Amino acid sequence: MTGWTCWRRTPRSGPGWTGSGRPALLARLVDAVAPLQPALAETDFELIAAEVLRRERQRSLVVLFTALEAGAIGDGLLPVLPRLATRHRVVLAAAGDPVLNRLATATPAGPDDPYAAASAWRALAERTGYAPPCRATA
Repeated sequence: MTGWTCWRRTPRSGPGWTGSGRPALLARLVDAVAPLQPALAETDFELIAAEVLRRERQRSLVVLFTALEAGAIGDGLLPVLPRLATRHRVVLAAAGDPVLNRLATATPAGPDDPYAAASAWRALAERTGYAPPCRATA
C-alpha cells in the first residue's frame, strides 16, 4: 500500500484550505489521510513522483505511506527519491508489525519457534536496513 499527500506552508484558498497554523494543518492532514485504504498492488513510484512534481509547484511536505520491503524501496523508491527531495521535503511513513516483535523476543516453546524467531529477526533487520539509504538519498 502506498499513498501520498503534500502540504504547503501557506494554505490555498477555497474549501478545505481555510485557516493557517498548526491546528488547521493537522485538521487538513487528518482529512487527507483518513480515507486511505490498504490495497495489495504494485506501487509505481515513477508515477507518484511525476504526479507530485506536476501538481505541487511550491516546496511542500510530501508524505509517502509505504511498506519497507526490498522490492518497493530498492527498485521503486530509491531511484525517484532524489528527484522528489530536490523540490520537496519527503517523509516516509511505514507501520511496524507487532507480531514480528513478539516472534523475535518470544521464548521458544516448540521445535518451530526458533525458525519463526529467526525469520522475524531477519524481517526486522531488513526493515531497519532501509532507513540509511533513504536518509542518504533524501
